[in-house]
Amino acid sequence: MIPSTRENMPIKITIHDEVDFQGEKRWIGQVRLVGADQLSEVMILTFSGRYIAVPLACKHAGASLIYAPVEGNTLVCPRHGHAYELVGQNSIAYDVLSDNENFFLITSAQAVSPDVQALKDRIHILEMELEAKSAANTALEEQVVSGMEDMDRMFSEMMSRKTEWKEKSQRLTKLNELVNRVTNTISEVIIIAGPDGHIQRVNKTALSVYGCEEDEFLGRSVDDLLANKDLERFAEDYKGQLNLNKPLLYQLCFAVSSFEAEVSLRFEITSNGNAAIAHPYLLRATRLYDSQGKEEGAIFVCSDISKIKEREYRLRQKENEKSLHLLEATLNQINHGIAVFDETGELLVSNQAFVMITGCDQHWAAPGTSYEKFHQLEMESLSLCTLSPDQRDLNSLRQKACSWESYYHDGRVVDNDTNLMEDGGFVWVSQDVTSLREDAETMRRLSYALEQSPAEVIITNTDGVIEYVNAKFTENTGFSREQAIGHKTSMVRSGHMPHQYYENLWETLKQGKDWSGEVLNKRKDGSLFWQLLSIAPMYEPDGSVQRYLAIKENIDERKKAEEELSRHRDHLQELVDERSRELIKARDEAEQANRAKSEFLSSMSHELRTPLNGILGFAQLMEMSRKDKLSETQREYTQHIFKAGQHLLGLINEILDLAKIEAGKMQLNIMEVDLVAAVSDSIDLVQNMADDRSVTLHNQIDEDVISVYGDPVRLKQVVVNILSNAIKYNRDEGDVFLCVEQEEDALVLSISDSGYGIAKDKMKDLFTPFNRLGVEGQNIEGSGIGLTITRKLVTMMGGDIQVESEEGKGSTFSLYLPTTKPDFIENEDSQLQSDFIVGFNNEIIEEEDGAGPSHTSGKTILYAEDNPSNQFLIERAISNLAGVELVMVNDAKSAVTYAKRHTPDLILMDINLPGMNGFEAMNILRNDVKTQAIPVIALSAKALPEDIEHGLKSGFRAYVTKPVNIPDLLGTINRTFEKKII
Repeated sequence: MIPSTRENMPIKITIHDEVDFQGEKRWIGQVRLVGADQLSEVMILTFSGRYIAVPLACKHAGASLIYAPVEGNTLVCPRHGHAYELVGQNSIAYDVLSDNENFFLITSAQAVSPDVQALKDRIHILEMELEAKSAANTALEEQVVSGMEDMDRMFSEMMSRKTEWKEKSQRLTKLNELVNRVTNTISEVIIIAGPDGHIQRVNKTALSVYGCEEDEFLGRSVDDLLANKDLERFAEDYKGQLNLNKPLLYQLCFAVSSFEAEVSLRFEITSNGNAAIAHPYLLRATRLYDSQGKEEGAIFVCSDISKIKEREYRLRQKENEKSLHLLEATLNQINHGIAVFDETGELLVSNQAFVMITGCDQHWAAPGTSYEKFHQLEMESLSLCTLSPDQRDLNSLRQKACSWESYYHDGRVVDNDTNLMEDGGFVWVSQDVTSLREDAETMRRLSYALEQSPAEVIITNTDGVIEYVNAKFTENTGFSREQAIGHKTSMVRSGHMPHQYYENLWETLKQGKDWSGEVLNKRKDGSLFWQLLSIAPMYEPDGSVQRYLAIKENIDERKKAEEELSRHRDHLQELVDERSRELIKARDEAEQANRAKSEFLSSMSHELRTPLNGILGFAQLMEMSRKDKLSETQREYTQHIFKAGQHLLGLINEILDLAKIEAGKMQLNIMEVDLVAAVSDSIDLVQNMADDRSVTLHNQIDEDVISVYGDPVRLKQVVVNILSNAIKYNRDEGDVFLCVEQEEDALVLSISDSGYGIAKDKMKDLFTPFNRLGVEGQNIEGSGIGLTITRKLVTMMGGDIQVESEEGKGSTFSLYLPTTKPDFIENEDSQLQSDFIVGFNNEIIEEEDGAGPSHTSGKTILYAEDNPSNQFLIERAISNLAGVELVMVNDAKSAVTYAKRHTPDLILMDINLPGMNGFEAMNILRNDVKTQAIPVIALSAKALPEDIEHGLKSGFRAYVTKPVNIPDLLGTINRTFEKKII
């Protein structure tokens, strides 16, 4: 039976049950652990190719672990899920050995080398049995000698015991062979030494590692296993514990419990011990005792740990690299330059700030760069340094901490400090203090400015307690700084200001706002004086307000002046009020006159255009007549009528334009204009006039001239007006030249004629309205306001006009037109929401073309007009449209009634009708479901732009102004029907 009383012996487990779980066997047994009074229930299971024993019950709830599953490295309680480690520092498992018949528990003292210990224990068991047998044989022999009478019985017993001994001896031999096989299969070096410390047995791994035969091992000292350096190390480390006359390694086994050390094995067992095997080994020693506790020897196990050391080295390298990266990242977050040098002066690590501050190249900052390079660079870059080069060389910096200031050629100032490290290296810390020095100088100047300020400067905390006052405070109040600092600002209050005044002051400041106002304060001597007080919060870097800054200026003299001024102000106010009443009266009269002027212009426009409508309209009908063709004489008369009417209409338009400009009602649509196209269109408009006078127009403008900014319609009006004058006031068969020059931000369009020129004394009146400069008696048409309008229009478009003239040789008009949009001009959105707008002489919109296929057959047109002449004119004009029925009414009310009953296809409506006007009628038609889809065209002598815009916004499909252009009107009607059909 295996004893279980000694700590170094295996403890037999008594098995009393066996179960099968997930295809593997588990055994249940009892064992008495060392030092325990009672038996413990354990479970044996297979784990990682070996047997282990664990407590049978869960320590948390007493639940059975028989059917606990193994998950990875843990045994999981099936009831509560608690996991128990099977390997590691917190392991609950014991190692178990088996001889195929019994299980033996291995305690922690045997866990150093389980396989070897198990074999050792088995050997001891067999030896003890053999010892017992030998003792029995000796007793038997004594019995045989002592009495022959028991010979037969003793002989029989002896033979029996001999047979038993033989069987046991055979088992011992088999067990010894098993031990040899097991030890020879182990990859570790196993050495067994006797009690004298000499080798008795080795395994094959030892023979392979040392390259020796077994007989070369046997009998040698165990000290021959190790290299001399390790023996010397052990002798030094344990010299107080070694005193036996035995090999040193053997002594260590018994002097040190569970001896374990990293060692180097000798290259050969027979060598002198100086040469060692390159691989590191882990040596573990276990003591051997017999059954009586007597020292029997020791087992030495050497394990190759080179791979483990290599893994540890790689892990250390990785950790070192990780730590270095972390250090570099941390250092790069620091604004100070930092560089670490080792004891040889080589750079270990530095941050980006160090590179920037010292001005060294980036590749110099790589580890391994010598300090001498940085030292040399610093000497070349500095204009001044507070330490000499010798005081900051490598030897000096390795001996003591140093500090110095470096002044660089580029004006930077850098503070430098070095600190020694324990290993002989040093840390160099640099800080660019240029801005700090500048800030300090700024603060010094600011402080000087505060002290010299002509105004009081006071700084308080948020409770109003004074922390700083300048010299002006003492001068104004009589309180010294010592008397003021630490006291509240209320020390200078006069007591004459309302309490609410100061409450509002503090409420404003608490909201983070500035406050300013006038206060009546009191000096130390009790005299009162007025001050202008301005207070502002002083913000800290974190955004909080900890202090207030107050500026005070004496305003006594100003207050006295204000009082004096106030005495005069009342009298002045009376005078101003009287004058204001006069001005208001004059303004009202002016506004009334302006309104009267506007009404007169509107009325004049209407009254003049109405008869012109008949004159020009019937002249057009006479030319258009196909039934009653005119003779050449009649056609000539008709053309003279039409031309005179056009001239009269032009004069009316010019007068209206001038009036609108002077009234500020002329609106321009400023945009980018193609000057080449505008000039070309203008030449086309005056070409017939030039041909009549045999005047040649020379267009010398290049096609690639850049655009200008202006109102496209008004720009053409300006060019046409100047060209017309150049033709009218030219000689017969004369010339007109047009050219363009580029200036910085403008194009200069010059129009020169070969006419008679302008006298110098008349140049000053050139742009005066209605002044024709003495040509009134000549046969030249004109009103004398064309150039006035031209100059005003050019100015409104951001340009300028200049004139050069020499009497008898001709004149040159130069238009300065901007190439960039003038800042002071804003475009008016004059885009009116209508399909098209019609006017005479292209005043408002594009000209309509009456040609094209007719869509009027079977259509009914309702015409509302109270003037018989206009009714007859439109009736004759509509007769040119095939298949159209024209219905005429005399007022707007009748037009609305007819439209609701008969729903005509088109309505032509005058605006100024008796009773209901055209706008009112339009509103009714648009709000009635029966009539809202009928297109309505306005025919009116109200031709001002605001009239036209009002009409189109009111819903008229088109707004045709009188005098009517018959082809345009017919084209408009035709296109209206065309759009309705589509």
